[in-house]
Amino acid sequence: MVTLITCRTCEKAHPKSCEYFEKLKDSDWVCTRDYPENLNGGIMICGLNFGTDPGDDSNTVKRLCEYLSLKKSLDDPENWRTFYPDVVGMSRFDSRIFKWFDLWGHPLEGRKGSEGAFEHAFFHRNWSLTQTKTANLSDDMLVREALEPDGILHVLEKRLPSVIMFFGTRLVGLLNDERIRDRVENILGKRSDKEKIDPVGKYKMQTQVFGKTHIIGLPHPRAAVAYKDIVALKDNAAFQSVLAKILEHKGRSA
Repeated sequence: MVTLITCRTCEKAHPKSCEYFEKLKDSDWVCTRDYPENLNGGIMICGLNFGTDPGDDSNTVKRLCEYLSLKKSLDDPENWRTFYPDVVGMSRFDSRIFKWFDLWGHPLEGRKGSEGAFEHAFFHRNWSLTQTKTANLSDDMLVREALEPDGILHVLEKRLPSVIMFFGTRLVGLLNDERIRDRVENILGKRSDKEKIDPVGKYKMQTQVFGKTHIIGLPHPRAAVAYKDIVALKDNAAFQSVLAKILEHKGRSA
């Protein structure tokens, strides 16, 4: 079952308006704080949609307004989530990604106020604005959402990320769907070739380049992927190419 995101602040299912919902729409549904480093050429973290934690009984446990603002005023940018560890309300999705960067030898700075250009380069926007317990969303629906005025293609065009990190097995394929591929190429540039697929234990990694944007598809952070398989990616040439692009942000001054 697919449900609309529900706002914990007003306890109503949207699209019924509330102050928070309107501000989040204005943010293009990006789940993290804006910095100059992620507004153009940043590192995009992208999952399928707003899922629920294992064991949750409701499809609306992760209410987006609380997820982003911790029920504080969104007029103050300090209340927006950041993509570095020292923040209340970090999701399991985020924390596992932080762990992976640590395993790759490039940990994100965890002390608030000590983060730099590298941490600021990350931003998080999911492909779909739905919230479900499973990933059983049809390709037709996800393509339609991508083409919406506030869909993921709009975010790609607006922010032109240098790296897109997809988490989940379907998203690289969706970016290559013939119904939206021309639009993607118009935004990012021509694709180099079909995606390259390498094993990550029993899962897989996909890599591809559109213009100057490097794309990687990794297992979902909640998948039962062994840490040793994540560490082993450091020896994979395709992964090294994407990681090098990510690390270009590490040497930039904040």
